[in-house]
Order: sequence, then C-alpha cells, then structure tokens
Amino acid sequence: PTGGSPRPPDGRLVAWLQVAAGFVLFFNTWGMISSFGVFQTYYESGEIFQRSSADICWIGSTQSFLLQLTGLIAGPVYDRGYLRTLLFTGSFMIVFGLMMLLFYISFYPQNRGFTDTSLAFYITTIFNAASILGQILPNAVADRIGVVNTIVPLWVLLGVVILCLLGVRNEAGMIVEAIVTELFSGGVVALPPVAFRLLMENKSMIGTRIGQGFAIAGLGLLAAGPSGGAALGAGDRLNWTGLWVYAGVTAIAAGVIVLVVRV
Repeated sequence: PTGGSPRPPDGRLVAWLQVAAGFVLFFNTWGMISSFGVFQTYYESGEIFQRSSADICWIGSTQSFLLQLTGLIAGPVYDRGYLRTLLFTGSFMIVFGLMMLLFYISFYPQNRGFTDTSLAFYITTIFNAASILGQILPNAVADRIGVVNTIVPLWVLLGVVILCLLGVRNEAGMIVEAIVTELFSGGVVALPPVAFRLLMENKSMIGTRIGQGFAIAGLGLLAAGPSGGAALGAGDRLNWTGLWVYAGVTAIAAGVIVLVVRV
C-alpha cells in the first residue's frame, strides 16, 4: 500500500528451511536443558549416588549457565560471519558434553506420591511438548502488542501458575500444571532475542548484544536450581511449599523488574 511499510520478501523454501534448522538447534540445546527434570528424578533415585537435591541440581544449573555463557564468544563470532564454524563447533560440543555427563517437575509428583515412577519421567516430556505452542503463540501476540507488553504478563502468569503447584494433589493436576506452565514458560524463553533485536540500532552487533545478554542471564540460571534445592531442603520431609513459593515469587519479580525498567 502507498505510504505503508514494504512487505518482507517471501523466501519460500530457503526461508522455511531456516525455520526448520532453528527448530532443530533449539531441540538439541534448550530442549536438552529443559529435559533435565528427567535426569534430576533419576539421580534422586540413588542408583548412581546419594546427594541432596541442591547438590544434584548443580549439574543442570551449570549446564544452563555454560550454554548461556558461550554467548560471549558466539555472539561476536556470528557478527563476523562465521555461522558455519559456530554450528560445527557447537554440534561437537553438545555431543561431547552428553558423553561426559524445576528441574523438579518430575521429581515432585514421584516424591509426593501423586504419580508412579514411570509417569513422573513423562511429566517432563509433557512439559516440553506444550512449549511448541508456548513459543509460537506469544511471538504472534508480540507482533501485535509489542514484545515488552507480552513478556511482562507472561512472567507474572508463569509465577502464578508455579504457585498453583501448591494445590496439585493427583496425576491429572500434574499433567494440566505441566502443560499450562510451559505455555507461559515457552514465551519467556522465546521472546528475549526479539527484545534484544528491537533495542539494537546497529544491526551488525545483534549477535554480540544477544550473547552478552544471555551470558548475564546465565548467572541467574546458575543460581536458580541450587537455590531452589536449598529451599527444598534434605531428608524425608522435603519443603516443596518453600520451593514453589520461591520459584513463583521469583518469576513474578522478574516481570515486575522488566516493567519498571521499561517505565
């Protein structure tokens, strides 16, 4: 239309192959980290070692932190045009890392007796499956009302939903909770790169700035799991109420902080 913004070019097959490639990359990076709840439940069983929940959670927290920290290097390398080098190097490191190898979302229903061991492992699978819509729908909404206007309510709603875990008492409740939680959590994970993109005037520095932002966020991921484990405690009577209150309030606080910074 005359005077309007030009329509983006239709990349057709090449563009959709880029989307598919991005999906596969997330599947093998953030997908693995989001699945740590399965590992947490297995490690808690004591078949490998006997450690507290906080100690075990350091494994997943360190994994999340290192994934974010590499952005300090990967961002500038991307800006310089070495995308293929990053892909080959990152692919090798992911496989090598696996060979060397809420986090509590699966362990919680098993420990409280809401589900058997088999279903407890599948709670994480259900949780991640819901992220398909959780990472698509918020982006579509953000195109209409803005990224910040979308991510702030998502943070708050995520915190509220986590607090709702306090009322779960059976299998059906856990399944519904896992689905709803990831619907909001998926958007929280997917939207930050878009926000960084909008804040950048110099588009040649996008990779560097996103890498720096994720590296800083990685510090929170490093502390979150073990801190939650400390709130959970040790022994036969774990403080699940303390854990979910800690996680829920933290998520709500994140949304409030983003809103305050924006204002």
